[in-house]
Amino acid sequence: MQNPEQREQNVRTQAQLAAHLQAAILQREPETCLAVMQQMIQDDFISLETEALPGELEIRMQLHEIIDSALRDVLFADDTPTDTWKQLILPDEHGLFRHFRHQASARWLRLTGSALVDQGLEALQPAALAQLDLRGQALALGRFLAVNDGAADLDYPALAAALDPRLLPALNDWVLCVALVSPSRMHSAEALAKQDALRTSFLDVRRTQHDPLPANSDQASAAYNAPYALATSTRGLAVETNGKQMTALMKRFRPTAEACERLATSDLPVHALEDLPEDTRELVVCPNWSSEHVIYRCMSPLLEGLRDRGVPLMRPFDQRTTLQPVALDWFDQTVDVPNSSSFVLTHLGALCHALRERELDLVLYPEISPANLTYWLATQRFARVQATGYGFPVTTGMRSMDYFVGGADVELPSAGAHYTEQLVLLPGLGVSTTEPPLPTAVRERDANDGQLRLVATTSLNKLNVELLSAWDALLARHPHAQLDVFTNATEPQLNAHLEQLGQWLKRGDVVVHTKQPRAFVMDTLVQADLHLDAFPYGGFNSLVEPLSVGCPVLTLEGELARNRLGAALLRRAELPESVIAKDWSSYVEIAGRLLDDAGERQALRDRLADRAALMARLADHDLAHHMDAALTWMREQGPPKARTAPVLIRAGEAPVRLSA
Repeated sequence: MQNPEQREQNVRTQAQLAAHLQAAILQREPETCLAVMQQMIQDDFISLETEALPGELEIRMQLHEIIDSALRDVLFADDTPTDTWKQLILPDEHGLFRHFRHQASARWLRLTGSALVDQGLEALQPAALAQLDLRGQALALGRFLAVNDGAADLDYPALAAALDPRLLPALNDWVLCVALVSPSRMHSAEALAKQDALRTSFLDVRRTQHDPLPANSDQASAAYNAPYALATSTRGLAVETNGKQMTALMKRFRPTAEACERLATSDLPVHALEDLPEDTRELVVCPNWSSEHVIYRCMSPLLEGLRDRGVPLMRPFDQRTTLQPVALDWFDQTVDVPNSSSFVLTHLGALCHALRERELDLVLYPEISPANLTYWLATQRFARVQATGYGFPVTTGMRSMDYFVGGADVELPSAGAHYTEQLVLLPGLGVSTTEPPLPTAVRERDANDGQLRLVATTSLNKLNVELLSAWDALLARHPHAQLDVFTNATEPQLNAHLEQLGQWLKRGDVVVHTKQPRAFVMDTLVQADLHLDAFPYGGFNSLVEPLSVGCPVLTLEGELARNRLGAALLRRAELPESVIAKDWSSYVEIAGRLLDDAGERQALRDRLADRAALMARLADHDLAHHMDAALTWMREQGPPKARTAPVLIRAGEAPVRLSA
């Protein structure tokens, strides 16, 4: 993370480089263009969006439009004087792309607000493309990829069939790194339809191809974002990206045994493992294991048995990460393992090698997410049995992951089809909660005071056209209502999306907040009349908080864990089925009915009034015993030879294999 002074200097430096780049464009010097461009992009997408200074996105838009000119007018121009284009669009001898940041040019343009990506520039006709040689195809494809994202029209099967096979890696890299991620789900219904069609056709074609694509770490964003975007299964995309591309990429950076021995003498990262007890056979891996983190809050009650047995917890992190204080109840059992930011895959490979030598029997990941290093570690096997759970309630797609722990009250009987892991179900939710803090304010409002206050606590990536349209339709019926949307966004990040939010939330009094202190959110929830859940990626921790202060919750129930946890939670809170919507129409209808009926809202509040009884139902204290029984069964079974129907495990009883 850069401080403001560093960012300001970086912008000035890029502006100076842009002047050099413009000169190279005028002189038509491809090699110089590429060299200068390589110096210009110092950010990744997330850091630019979250840390941009006021006005920086506008400046960066101008810079990236100059880069676009270098790409389309020089490097990929039909009359380009050199073969420099090969460095941009063909993998190197190691199967890697040398300039993958520039291959995502259209995503940079979209992020900075450029209109170029919506002008339909550089359209591709597969029939015409098939008549060109490799060079001609590469130049035409390069121009298209430079300025188009998922909002573009593209016949992927026809294009893939027409292209020289040597160009397919570049096309597929663009699909994963750009088109399936950009534009955001808040852009337009038309763009969403194009992205969804592209995802389907891409996977249909890839099912006939078995070799992993050349990979870069940005490809992980396609599988990570899909669960937030789709109400349908994302297993196929997880297998393609996590199970193939990312696993292969990690393998490329796996150091030899000799290199691992050399790394073992350094501070990064193997040296830290000396703090693990020699007799360690079980291990929990979670970088986010701090008391206020949502992963700790929902998963720690399950792991009390492991904690009480003294099982250590490892927090791998890279040197750019600011680690939060470790959870106090695990303090004496936690080992923090730093990894180099520059050589993170190599150091993680060395870490895996050292862990394999420990001959671990079981490793449990409370979550596996590209948001931290668990993602890369999970692609490898360093324990005999490996398992994960609802910290990130989506299949990993990785062959290295044996078991996924879920909840019998959450999953449908057919749920096993959505997981590459063997699905193991615990009674109840399969996840628990720590008790939220008490609010500092008390509710002074009467339910029938005529005011209407709505709250949604959700991350930006859970917002989409359908959800925002439903909220807007609700506000159209109640134009005097106030809606507070609490996001986890920074101010620059929120500013980058305000125009899109305003496009969909056009009515009512809407306040979209940046990340706020938890106490402020809790005090707002005390005064609220209704909490609105997101879909297709609903909440869990974000729903426990309003329930704990007596605020009614509306959720939309789907067919997958990520959009069924909310409904299961409300049932466990003993709220009626009338607050669980089945589609968008009923979502708006139920919300409108509740806002019209102060008596019904008060009846719901009365059901939630006994906080101690409510939290006893939500925080299932037997879940740790069921989890211990499940872990014992997993160790006894070992890695499953084949995935079968889900298995229900209840402490003290024989496991039951469920039928779909």
